[in-house]
Amino acid sequence: MILESRRWCSMLFVWSAYLSHSRDMDLAETRQQAATYITSKTGLASTFTNHNILERLKKATNEVLRDEQAEFMHS
Repeated sequence: MILESRRWCSMLFVWSAYLSHSRDMDLAETRQQAATYITSKTGLASTFTNHNILERLKKATNEVLRDEQAEFMHS
């Protein structure tokens, strides 16, 4: 469940960055939309504030990217 949530966070963060650049949207606003979507799917809204969700979104993205890079380097 945690790994799946981390992958969702990673995908949504990349997606939000893409939308931000492709549509001239504010990245912070798009991250907020992604965080809202994540909370609706994972139930994090009852545990964390929006600020904490955004920080966890960034942290999870970095962790997933680091893990995937490590897997690629070892394959």
